[in-house]
Amino acid sequence: MLAFAGPDIVEETVRYFETRFGVTAERFSSFSFLESGSAIWLFSASPHNALLEGLRLEAAGVALVRRKKRGWKPTTAGLRIIGRWATRNVVELDAVQAERFLARETITGRYTTDGGFVIVRREGEVLGCGLVSALGLESQIPASLAIEAAPGGDEGV
Repeated sequence: MLAFAGPDIVEETVRYFETRFGVTAERFSSFSFLESGSAIWLFSASPHNALLEGLRLEAAGVALVRRKKRGWKPTTAGLRIIGRWATRNVVELDAVQAERFLARETITGRYTTDGGFVIVRREGEVLGCGLVSALGLESQIPASLAIEAAPGGDEGV
């Protein structure tokens, strides 16, 4: 069940996005936060949100981040909302790389980011969450959103 996130959880979530991606706290001022298990959900703030208190909600808004044993993992849906404001740990792809990324492939290369989760964009549009590792840029696109890559995707990369 979803419940409104307490102030400590909201502060920790905002601090994560400020530290990791450079998204300022002000960018979150128009959102409310819900919590369910390991997930933090984001939805539009409204004076009417108080009417939701006490209701048994299954879902509202989008999952922003999941708290895992090894750290926090931002969701593709959440990054598509707040990722446009990121100033750190962003990888910009060309058209061929973007297609491979959306097909859930790993793109080899060196990236000028911290290791770990990054925001992946193409021409400024957020594609989703990636993981920079020793293997390269590993796509974290959910299987349900993946596309089929065109044959011969390695040329020019």
